[in-house]
Amino acid sequence: MHSNSITARFIIGVESTELSTHDINRLQNKHVIGVILFSRNFINSKQLKQLTAAIKSCRHDLVICVDQEGGRVQRFKSDQFTPLPSLYEIAQANDKTQLKQHVATLANELKHHGIDFSFTPVVDLYSKDSRVINTRAFAENADEVIHYTRQYIDTMHQYSLPSVLKHFPGHGSLAADSHTESVIDHRILSDIEQTDLLPFITLINEHKADSIMVAHLSYPQIDTEIASQSKFWLTTYLRQKTGFKGIIFSDDFGMAAATQTAKHPLENCQRFFDAGGDIALLCNEFTVMDEILDVFNNDSYCDDNSFNNRWQHFQQAF
Repeated sequence: MHSNSITARFIIGVESTELSTHDINRLQNKHVIGVILFSRNFINSKQLKQLTAAIKSCRHDLVICVDQEGGRVQRFKSDQFTPLPSLYEIAQANDKTQLKQHVATLANELKHHGIDFSFTPVVDLYSKDSRVINTRAFAENADEVIHYTRQYIDTMHQYSLPSVLKHFPGHGSLAADSHTESVIDHRILSDIEQTDLLPFITLINEHKADSIMVAHLSYPQIDTEIASQSKFWLTTYLRQKTGFKGIIFSDDFGMAAATQTAKHPLENCQRFFDAGGDIALLCNEFTVMDEILDVFNNDSYCDDNSFNNRWQHFQQAF
């Protein structure tokens, strides 16, 4: 692998509830542009504020983000954080006031603790068989997902939260969990476009997609590479066919569906950038993280105007 990929940018996890020396060293790497927080980083409100302040004092330009979707994916659950309903529960209630309150609570509590944005909303389709999405999705029907996501994103923008549509090209109809296993979709493209892809396509066309998170899903009828490493999916389809101009995040490159595709996660990250991805997530595997960041060191850092423009536009949302 070469270290000359000027587009290499990472959002990384930190080890615990305060910054270690290793964390600080990683955050000094110019290829690192942000931090994603997890339950392991949270004790209480006071501690979380201290942690986010320490991250910003380490480098003021770092962004801080989290998966705070509501339902079963909510990293901060106590002490000044309100338990949020799942997106599925919101859609079932069909109550605009509840939806708006969900976003208002999410935005206000995150920003109060120094966190810039959440990786949300999930625009996958609901399936009772899914071991990973399930009630994280609004609905089984693509039109319903679009309907509720529209309202959700419009409210996010009112509260200065950028949207992150996930998990492209659509994880909801597939039973397998990409955290722990390979996920294979044997459908042809036209079938997926009428179902799982439809919310992404529609919301991109309506300029509601500030960014997109791509999943580590395999589509053998469409491409030999998994979506997160596929030039077809990221460049030909997402950039050229849909005209998407926002940031492309990867899902965590420590997930099994990604690590099973190559000899080393470094190769997976390189393929993601080469395919047209913008920002790779390295969340939990700190030894691997250090190996990758050592290759993408400050000497190999170079400004990329097209990325900088996308990133600046994304950050204007918050």
